[in-house]
Amino acid sequence: MSSYELTLGIVGTYCTMPNLVFNHSYVTNLTTNYHDAGVDYLGGSGFAFLNSLIAQIAADEVNNDTQLLPDIHVNLKHFSDCGPHFPWSEESYGGNSSGFASSILVHDIANVHKDVVGIVGTEYSSTVRAAGQAWGQYQIPYCAAYAASPRFSDKVKYPYLWRSFAPFSLGAHLFQLLKAWNVRQIAIVFQEDGEMGAQSAVSIRKDLLERGIKIPVYAGLKSSVPFDRVNYIKRLVKASSARYLFISATTGFTAKALYRLYDTEFAATGVYMGMNIPIPASNPLVAFGNDYFEKIKGFIYIQPEVPDMETPKAKQIYETVERVNGGFAVNPLDFWNYFEMQWTYDCVHMILRGFDKIRKEYSAEMLVKRELNSYMNYTLFQDLGYNGLTRSPMTLNSNGDLIMPWMVLVFTGDLFNSTPIGHTDSEATEFQYYSKMTGVFPGGSPPSDGLVEVKEYSPDFRSIEGKLMLSIAILGIALTIGLVMFVILNRNHKAVKAMSVPETLIMLTGFMMEFIVLLTYLQPATLVTCHVRLWLNTLGYSIVVSTLVCKHVVIAFLFQETKTKRFVKVQWRFRILNAALILFPLV
Repeated sequence: MSSYELTLGIVGTYCTMPNLVFNHSYVTNLTTNYHDAGVDYLGGSGFAFLNSLIAQIAADEVNNDTQLLPDIHVNLKHFSDCGPHFPWSEESYGGNSSGFASSILVHDIANVHKDVVGIVGTEYSSTVRAAGQAWGQYQIPYCAAYAASPRFSDKVKYPYLWRSFAPFSLGAHLFQLLKAWNVRQIAIVFQEDGEMGAQSAVSIRKDLLERGIKIPVYAGLKSSVPFDRVNYIKRLVKASSARYLFISATTGFTAKALYRLYDTEFAATGVYMGMNIPIPASNPLVAFGNDYFEKIKGFIYIQPEVPDMETPKAKQIYETVERVNGGFAVNPLDFWNYFEMQWTYDCVHMILRGFDKIRKEYSAEMLVKRELNSYMNYTLFQDLGYNGLTRSPMTLNSNGDLIMPWMVLVFTGDLFNSTPIGHTDSEATEFQYYSKMTGVFPGGSPPSDGLVEVKEYSPDFRSIEGKLMLSIAILGIALTIGLVMFVILNRNHKAVKAMSVPETLIMLTGFMMEFIVLLTYLQPATLVTCHVRLWLNTLGYSIVVSTLVCKHVVIAFLFQETKTKRFVKVQWRFRILNAALILFPLV
């Protein structure tokens, strides 16, 4: 008999499961029997059910291990981050319940169920966004098993949040894939009203731009995927000549966006890519059409590398799942690759092993009373020496994210089956193929990226053009300087005064600027020389043209005016107008 009881909170999308009874966010009657739960295996309810099941199995393993948390029995409490069940939750719920999560859920765990020492969350990123900061305020450790937004890598805002997988900050990994395919430009479409899709797109875009990849199209789509916006993005992609289109979004959105963005002409020469598998919550043949699987054929997605699930440990866990859930046969491929239950399993083990680590330094009594929670930020779980299902060992980086490689897969068109084609290393320094890419692309190799290189011709000093341009520039600068000196030295001469000395000097300055600009074309363009060309050209042209116009208007006025005082007044007005015209292009 254990001396202490410790409660671990499991937060999930339990609004998708029918027949549950709730006390605010707390689920009071969750069952581990699949047949009694009344859930849809491949729907949102199946996802919530299987996560609660694997969490219970992991907790039981710790309870049965005499080396971990001795004299402590671990209990699980389940909490919904989206309230009670509602009719359309099975097919359409996508994490849009952050208000409920950040208010009712946070209050229940922090102030009502005070026996909850830590949390394992199987939630959408959009739901965790606000609640995740609240867990930091209450010093409750939170292991995120699915919240993939790069936002949560910010340890200033989320010091108590960490992950049992690699989040979708995959720009560096995607770059290695593009580099291996000799791709230099890619279009990005993202789910603009989804936390994970939008934040991942920001991170990916930044990483790719820093590494020299061009992004001619960067466009957002709302979750409804409106046709007018889809058609606009299609036109943008076609106009850009991009041959690779990357979708940054959740699984359901990826399915919908991919189907509507599909273009026969683009598909013939281009590649659709993404960071999530295009599997909708409902039957795609009903939701979209009979051509759905034909349209997703060839879709390439990049994800954290799936571990070997043929190990004795993985097989043992899978057999336990079948036994505990009442004998329902879950497809192993779905269980590990689609639902990725290993992330939740490892989350439970890591958080409980972290508790055991801190217990050894203090006491079990302090642990179960939340008296040690101030020591439980993400650094406690960084290096536990735990060999998990996802990775061995489960080591976190300085952002609280699992260090692991990424793999690249391509859909075969045979239902939702996909074939792995290669992977990156953990540090995103290289990409390697598992085997030859036979059949992945038409012709056996990646298509051209469609990038047309526009090379700027810059004559150097050794070419005839360069020598001629240099001669013209030097001669022009010398002549204008000579004329300036001549006008200044002879400014009181009758003939020079008749030219209007101030206007003449101003125009000569404009001419000199134009000759100086010629020198910047004798070398390849840089950021500095481009700015010099732009501003000196604009300013020089403005000075010459506006001064010339104003001067001739004043001369015309001179032949009509007989009063000297009035003429001088008009002359100064036009000089002020001239100054304004010169400065206008700069403003």
